[in-house]
Amino acid sequence: WNPPGKGRLFRVTDPQAQSQPVVAEVQRLLREGFPQRSAAELCQLLGHPHQQVRLYAQWELSERQAHQSLREIAADRSASRLARLHALWGLGMIARRLSPSDAKASATRTGLLQVLADLLADPDPEVGRAAAEQLGDVWFASQSRRAAPSSSSTAADMAQHLSQGHSRLARLLREGQPHVRSAAAITYGKLGPPASSANPASSARSAYLKPLFELLVSNNNQDPYLRHAAVMGLYYAFSNPQDLWESWQEAVRQDPSANHPAVRLALVLTLRKHRSERLANFLNDAEERIVAEAARAIYEERVFSALPALARLADQSERSLAVAYRSAAANYILGDAPGAERLARLAGRTHAPDHLRLFALKLLADWPAPPRRDPITGLTLDLPRRDAAVVAAAVRQQGARLFTGSDPVRRQAAQTIARLGLQDFGPALAEVVQQEQQPLSLRVEALYALEVLRYADLAAVAEKARQAPHAALRAAARHILARRHPQALLPEVLRLLSNPQADIVEKQEALTLLGRWPQPSESVDRLLADWLDQALAGRLAPELLLDLLEAAETRSQSAPGKKLFAPLAQKVQAYRQAQQKSADPLAPYLDALRGGNPERGRDIVLNHSAVYCQRCHKLDGQGGEVGPALNGLAADPAKDYRYFLEAVVFPDARIAKGYETAILLLQDERTITGVIKYEDESTIRLVTPENQELVIRKADVESRRKGPSAMPADLHTKLTRRQLRDLVAFLASLKEPPPPTPPR
Repeated sequence: WNPPGKGRLFRVTDPQAQSQPVVAEVQRLLREGFPQRSAAELCQLLGHPHQQVRLYAQWELSERQAHQSLREIAADRSASRLARLHALWGLGMIARRLSPSDAKASATRTGLLQVLADLLADPDPEVGRAAAEQLGDVWFASQSRRAAPSSSSTAADMAQHLSQGHSRLARLLREGQPHVRSAAAITYGKLGPPASSANPASSARSAYLKPLFELLVSNNNQDPYLRHAAVMGLYYAFSNPQDLWESWQEAVRQDPSANHPAVRLALVLTLRKHRSERLANFLNDAEERIVAEAARAIYEERVFSALPALARLADQSERSLAVAYRSAAANYILGDAPGAERLARLAGRTHAPDHLRLFALKLLADWPAPPRRDPITGLTLDLPRRDAAVVAAAVRQQGARLFTGSDPVRRQAAQTIARLGLQDFGPALAEVVQQEQQPLSLRVEALYALEVLRYADLAAVAEKARQAPHAALRAAARHILARRHPQALLPEVLRLLSNPQADIVEKQEALTLLGRWPQPSESVDRLLADWLDQALAGRLAPELLLDLLEAAETRSQSAPGKKLFAPLAQKVQAYRQAQQKSADPLAPYLDALRGGNPERGRDIVLNHSAVYCQRCHKLDGQGGEVGPALNGLAADPAKDYRYFLEAVVFPDARIAKGYETAILLLQDERTITGVIKYEDESTIRLVTPENQELVIRKADVESRRKGPSAMPADLHTKLTRRQLRDLVAFLASLKEPPPPTPPR
């Protein structure tokens, strides 16, 4: 958005600190190394103020397997906290390296587990947290590497220490600080349920879950880190999700508090990690948030065994958007006849939100040949081609209901029917074209849909539309008739272009039509050449300039080797060169100045992902605050079409008052860039290009300077010339202020 165009590497030093004796000592210790030092010296260095020295000492002691020395330091409550922590970490390193099949190593590991379990009760919370982390890591690593069962005595000792570990971890789960509780929850799960409980639904296993459930209930989704720790504990505890499910069911029978919404949400998150089909059970949960999380898990993790249950939710109204969209997409992924019928019912559900109906209609249109992008995640999706007859039958069942609703819904319905080739919709679409009360955009879309369907009476419908009072409908009819009978229509098109009273929209469409004229024609080429001469002389209406240039270019390039009766390409090149040589910097873009479609421009503002105007601008009360609100911009007489074109192409030329970008260099060497929204004697409030509001103390500002516009300088390169023209037309139409915000 607004990169500074440079980078920096800072090295911060304190000359006074550099002169202290400890600095020279650290340099000496690192230079001399650690392998040659005695165990006693290494143990002393575990408490050194320099972290690198402590780490080297820890690594060397663990390499020597000096577990006895490390055990003594870890258990010594009079030692420094840093020394005890490094001793614990060293013990963990030693224990994880021990062979799982060696009896002596197993006995050593058991002793280390005892030390770690004992330290869970240490009064220092950081020592207890570190002991919990190491206990879980050592036990989990030993179980995953175990090649042979331990001796009976070792196994008995280990079971005893695990029992102590369970009880002490359960206490930490209830009483510890949040970060200690998080470590305890994960380790509690790694230790697992009591080994004596063979039956997963036994009371022992359900009782084992109780401390984790109590943690979830007390947290009640307030701290996501604690919830995640409990989820990881549940995940490690049960490698088989069915065991987790049955143990939870038993826990609910014994204690209804285990059915708390926070517990159910954690179970969904845990089952997601297992990609378990049990996720489908939560699609009927009373809490919509839990249903939504289950829907996300099933769809995004591709739990195919649960997809049918998710797909069936498409028939339920009043679902959250997360559920509604994923249930619709699940039907699309499954690709069976019931799925097509559910999608078609959603598309025809008149009380459903427009955006959801549009989504369903687009999925129906893509059904026979799915594109390679997932409609929800955008990730690569490889679906085979499907039988179009399945989706066609489902769409036919909905019939006219697809056309009941807003203009965008009806336009998309016409496009979907055309994509699917449903010729039996022809009479209904023909009726739409002829109904004066229907929106003009829908009538135009329906006419083009009839052409795609190869409707038998298309010529008669188009002929009637050619006589309609609406320029856009007449222009669409001419496009269709020209493809069928070009010679018969050419005189009318030429007369239209020579008529000074003709509608601009019709002239634009006529020029586009001539650019795509299917036959060699001297009349067409001569007319385009004459109009290019007018453009070079500056006598052409600016609303027609872009259409003329594109028509001449299309006419020259559409059929290589096609005979042309005028040098169209050379004339277009001459005009482009004149634009580049002009002293007016906007000259190369003036073909996009006038003649745009405000309705299409509004769609660019709202839906064009490459420019994302609402990230920085509000429209109708929705959007960011980095730039000025769009409503009412054109009320100022000085803000004409040229002003808006310049604002998009050269955003730094004239920055709207109150939206200048400031670059602040702070005392801590940070650079903050944003639009200043408020400033007083002590503070500056600004909004960054990411639409984040910051409050900066003036005392922290070392310097400030004016920066470039927050609007990207390359935004216009992400639009075609027609899109740029439509955007300018929309901005120039915004003369009214935004509608009042309804009271809450």
